[in-house]
Amino acid sequence: MTKQIIEETNSTKKANKLLLRGSKSIIAIQREEGTTTNSKTEILNLATNFYRSLYESKIEVEPCEHQASEPSSIEEFQKMRSNKP
Repeated sequence: MTKQIIEETNSTKKANKLLLRGSKSIIAIQREEGTTTNSKTEILNLATNFYRSLYESKIEVEPCEHQASEPSSIEEFQKMRSNKP
């Protein structure tokens, strides 16, 4: 089919579009120890654990001393807004 499209149109764009149609998926992934797996379940578990540890906060953040306080009413907000240069 690809050969036919290229011969008819003299273009690889349409053939590439047909080949790339559909969803892309990971067919193999490397484990931390260096071996690879192609098990969909294990790929999902490895990816889940990777992103879980990536976004897990490991650094303790101290509150900022100069943190702005939030206005408790509309009047306070308007007052704060009018004091801006």
